[in-house]
Amino acid sequence: MENENQHIRDIAENKKNDFEWSLVFNTIEHPIFILSADGIVLEVNKAAIKLFGVNSKNEIIGKKCCEKFSNFASIPEFCPGKTVETYSRTVECEVNKQTYIVSCTPIYDKSNKFIKTIHIVTNISHLKYIEENLHENEERLSLLIANIPGVAYSCLFDRQWSMKFLSEEFKNLTGYDIADIINNKIKSYSDIIHIDDQERVWTTISESIAKKEPFLLEYRIITKDNTIKYVWEKGKLVLRNKEHYIEGVIFDITERKEAEINLKNSEEKYRLLVENQNEVIFKFDRHGNFTYLSKTFYKVFSRGEDEKFADRNFMEFVLKEDQERILNFVSSLKDAPHSGYIEHRILTNKGWRWYGWSCKAIIANTINEIIAVGRDITERKIIEDELKKETERIEEKEVNRTIFIANIIDEINPLVNNLVKYSELLNSKDVSNKEKEEFSKLINSSSKQVSNIFNKFIEINQLESSNTKLEKEYFNISDLIDELAICYRPLAEIKNLEFVVLKPAQKDIKLYTDKQKLIQILNNLISNAIKFTSFGNVKLGYRIEENKIKIFVADTGIGIESTNHKMIFERFTQIKSDNQKFEGSGLGLSIVKELCDMLGTEIFVNSSLRHGSEFSFYLDYASSEKDYAKDTESNLDNDLSELNILITEDDRINYLLLKTILNKAGANTLEAQTGSEAIEHVKTFDDKIDVILMDINLPGLSGSDALLEIKKINNKIPVIACTAYTQNEDAQKLLNQGFDDYIAKPINRNELLNIIKRNVVG
Repeated sequence: MENENQHIRDIAENKKNDFEWSLVFNTIEHPIFILSADGIVLEVNKAAIKLFGVNSKNEIIGKKCCEKFSNFASIPEFCPGKTVETYSRTVECEVNKQTYIVSCTPIYDKSNKFIKTIHIVTNISHLKYIEENLHENEERLSLLIANIPGVAYSCLFDRQWSMKFLSEEFKNLTGYDIADIINNKIKSYSDIIHIDDQERVWTTISESIAKKEPFLLEYRIITKDNTIKYVWEKGKLVLRNKEHYIEGVIFDITERKEAEINLKNSEEKYRLLVENQNEVIFKFDRHGNFTYLSKTFYKVFSRGEDEKFADRNFMEFVLKEDQERILNFVSSLKDAPHSGYIEHRILTNKGWRWYGWSCKAIIANTINEIIAVGRDITERKIIEDELKKETERIEEKEVNRTIFIANIIDEINPLVNNLVKYSELLNSKDVSNKEKEEFSKLINSSSKQVSNIFNKFIEINQLESSNTKLEKEYFNISDLIDELAICYRPLAEIKNLEFVVLKPAQKDIKLYTDKQKLIQILNNLISNAIKFTSFGNVKLGYRIEENKIKIFVADTGIGIESTNHKMIFERFTQIKSDNQKFEGSGLGLSIVKELCDMLGTEIFVNSSLRHGSEFSFYLDYASSEKDYAKDTESNLDNDLSELNILITEDDRINYLLLKTILNKAGANTLEAQTGSEAIEHVKTFDDKIDVILMDINLPGLSGSDALLEIKKINNKIPVIACTAYTQNEDAQKLLNQGFDDYIAKPINRNELLNIIKRNVVG
């Protein structure tokens, strides 16, 4: 839920940034247009739309600048973008009898790759008019100079830019009195230029003069109140009275430059925001070719540093079975609201995963581009699939239960009727003593059958309850087999069956398990063997096989078809027989299977129709009391009850393995998938965390870096490194970094628990 809330907050922040960016962009009075590296118009403001005489920006965006504005493109100087990859530049051009200056600034991505340019156009036609008429007469010139929005000047060509003339606007621009600057009386104009720009100003003007060309440039000045302003200057070298002067104009462009900087910063902020989203974000055109990939995309899909995606198609990564569905989905985006959500399987650097995508189409008559934002939903899909299977299993179980109960009712009804009927006959005066004896036997038999059915139900209910626990004890298996033989041999002999006990010569074999549940298993197996055997024998025994004890019950009864071997262990399932006297309740063997599962073993059946059956399972044994004591001590040592353990692991499988081991040992666990999350958990649950398991190779902040921050917060929490490194020098390096201990992957359960005990208890 926290991830979903964060996602909503991020989207809201994006929308806010977009709105602020658009507001600044469109309120700037100068025409601005943003071009891609290959000259495609990406964005324009309202002033640019007006300048180029179009109705909307859709007539401009997506076009080559040189194709759309041929009048401008025909002037080579109007394309500063051709040489702008490494520095900003400004050019002047004349179009339709209007003179413009175009300021062009390059934009780079995080890898310092040139990706786009920002062009800002300023109409200086009125300045050109002033310049062309400057020589007409001094009176008119003075009037014009006094009324221009910039500073007119005349200075010497020296390092101080020694001023000989400055128009009245100079004081408004800089705050300094003109008299203080003329002839460097108190300050030179060079002193006003920002120290970081002084050398560039000198070099630019010197180079232009050497070429006998006018110059224009932008730089910063420091005003009298220490405010930084941006200015644009144009001038040239003139000869007057046999002396060389530089004459020109200086304009305040601070507002424009700040807008440009804000625009650039806003775009950079937006880019960083996108790049730092946890979701995978990318764009592709209507053919499926990638046009933009976020940083997270590379983390998820790149299988190496050299893998390229620029010329690849999204469908390459999609599972073949899902491709047609995706194509239909993409086609549907052409209809309003041009957005939708789809889930499918996709090939990541960790294999095939389920991803859910929220998509939005950018429409220009047809689908021009699609933006997709997605996240890994594999775990959710697995859970959904498991829930679906579990639901189907429960539904099937309920159907079987209903059928079973109906069959049981059919089975119990005759037995109950027999009890009632024969009980009534016993009270009849016309019944002989011999008949009464026979009726009593029938009543007893029917009662036992009904009792057996209800006992099975009770056992099932006990197994289904969460209160069923193992109560292990140490006992002799040979003695137990003998006790069971004493109980069941008379029942077998009633049916003229031989009851055979098979045991090895060694009599002191001990088991450490739940004795009562083992007895339940054998009771069910022996009862079935006697019930379904008409002649021959029933065998009960055990033997040692590869350090385990194989316990078995065999008979020479009716046997079971191989196709039914799995079915007989399912609850409420009855195998139909040609002879109804061999049909059971369908509960006994399912109880056996569940009890075997509880004891950590598996029940096996070897049987065929009319050739008898053998049921067997294996249990571990301790050859002496010493082994038993060691096992008990080990279990006690591995108890982690009451411990709170923070698992910092980005690999889901490794996390689930650690969580399972620790939870089964009694510990409480807390999850962090990154180093940053681990730090936040320590800040939040500082005094409640007993130990931290830290993966070394984490996305973003590494495990080693996270360790340093955690130790600053609480130096007493033991931090154990989980690493694939196995060399002694690597392990020692981890200890030198400040880790309290380490464990090598793959994780060994006993080693993990012992290391935790060692660091927590000491």
